[in-house]
Amino acid sequence: MVTKDGGAKKEHVKRVLGSNIDPGSSAQKEQLVRKLSVSIANSKLDTIAPGLLNKIWHEAEVILSHHQIINLNNDVYCITEQCNSTNVSTKNGNFIRHCNNARSTSGLCQHTLALAEENGCLHTFLSKFYSKKNKAANIVKGNVPKRAQEKPKEKKKRKGQNNVESVPILINRRKANDEIDFQKPMMFLEIWHNKNPFNIVFTREEGKKSIECESCTVKFQQGPLICIPQDVTVNHTERYLYRKKDEKGNLIKMVPTWQKEAARFYWIRKACLLQRHPYFWKGMLRVDEHVRSRLKQSHLKVLQEELHFTS
Repeated sequence: MVTKDGGAKKEHVKRVLGSNIDPGSSAQKEQLVRKLSVSIANSKLDTIAPGLLNKIWHEAEVILSHHQIINLNNDVYCITEQCNSTNVSTKNGNFIRHCNNARSTSGLCQHTLALAEENGCLHTFLSKFYSKKNKAANIVKGNVPKRAQEKPKEKKKRKGQNNVESVPILINRRKANDEIDFQKPMMFLEIWHNKNPFNIVFTREEGKKSIECESCTVKFQQGPLICIPQDVTVNHTERYLYRKKDEKGNLIKMVPTWQKEAARFYWIRKACLLQRHPYFWKGMLRVDEHVRSRLKQSHLKVLQEELHFTS
């Protein structure tokens, strides 16, 4: 097995990857081809530690020399760095960036310096930063944890049988409605009263060009597109009145059928059903399986709200 010494290994990595990954190599210490127009000596930033200020200045010049500043519109800029990128927003001429250096200096970092230099307003930016008040207080506030001075949220462990967290059971209780929640005496006072169930059906499957509510006489929507949940109705089979005419075709009177029944339709509303059928209650509703399987959430919601019906 052939081993490579340190120098041969670096050359091998450089040849394979096309670059040197040694952080201390000359490839990482790229030559600065563009510097800030204001030097550290002329910046008058004496409130920032010299070591940190030199670091920020150097990193800003690295960004200007070897990376990009991209305008994302809406006063937002993307600043690329080595294997990273960051966004800086502008507001009223100020550059806003919440990185570690910005929190440590109350707003000054390599990103804001590079963006100010790129926009040609570095002198103005440094003047505003120099005249900013309460910088020390902002630095302290920016580095204080959000939950500072709060008591730790610790739960005491229960003992014995009580060592089980109880979860409250929330039940959505609906107030009972005496009109439709309970069965009433079957009092048939009109020809359309009977014991037939009230069926939930789809209007498009009734095969009629136009149907209307027998109670309020409002017509149901027809056509290929019907808004949900208006495409369902209550179907009830009942006796009805028909027109009796004389030999000349003139209307004499409305006559009730003796045994013949026909389908009549009602909106899914308590008022429409109780107006013609005072004995109606939710127990008389029926939904066939082929209809139940196609009911949507909005159908079930209106049935539950209006008629207290649950599938």
